[in-house]
Amino acid sequence: MLLLAFDTSTRQSSIALSSEEALLGEYIWNAGSNHSVELLASMRRLLIDCQITLPEVDAIAVATGPGMFNGVRVGVSAAKALAFALQKPLLGISTLDGLAAQQYYWRGPICSILEAGRGDLYTATYRCIETSGDEGNIYFSIECIDEPGLLPPPNW
Repeated sequence: MLLLAFDTSTRQSSIALSSEEALLGEYIWNAGSNHSVELLASMRRLLIDCQITLPEVDAIAVATGPGMFNGVRVGVSAAKALAFALQKPLLGISTLDGLAAQQYYWRGPICSILEAGRGDLYTATYRCIETSGDEGNIYFSIECIDEPGLLPPPNW
């Protein structure tokens, strides 16, 4: 299964292509507030570099925020358009969940924090759960233990 995923919810944008076995390629760039400028060009470059055509992609994933309004709008709109045009499944992933999932090896609480603008922060707290799978594989998942919220200054 080939998954094309992108995140335009923060100033740092990214796009990645992965199979079930490995990350095939990724691009990360500083989009600032111009997410639409580089997204499609980066996707094209990534697919060419990985020698994959867009119809070969099996699913599209996109970060759904919280984050920069314009960035989320650009990413979700592009993902919906691609999924519709290609008739592929579309997966939405919370930006806070995605940050926490990167720390799957950590056994303590995981707190995802994103800048919300105007001095506010988006936060959510998670814990990692390890489960045994088939053929001796170990799988990890995250569980939100403190619902996402907005933390205004000076509380942080």
